[in-house]
Amino acid sequence: MNDLATIRPAAAPVGKHKPPEMHDVAQSLERAFLAEMLSFMGVKEMSGEFGGGAGEEQFQTFLRDAHAKLIVEKGGLGLSGHFLKNLKGK
Repeated sequence: MNDLATIRPAAAPVGKHKPPEMHDVAQSLERAFLAEMLSFMGVKEMSGEFGGGAGEEQFQTFLRDAHAKLIVEKGGLGLSGHFLKNLKGK
């Protein structure tokens, strides 16, 4: 007899996965929008011993995302309220 034939896959727990709150989704959309707008503004490259290079280019996205997150946490542009209304269908 094959022991592997008797093994059943574990079922995913029902009701354990909580979908993200609409407010969080709306704020994420505003953060993404702000990060994209900040990328179009451009960040002035640093010069000297500690500036420039491929590393600076690669990590600029992290800096833009952090700035966008801080802007949204401080109230943002008010877009998340509009996004939330649309997500709720009102």
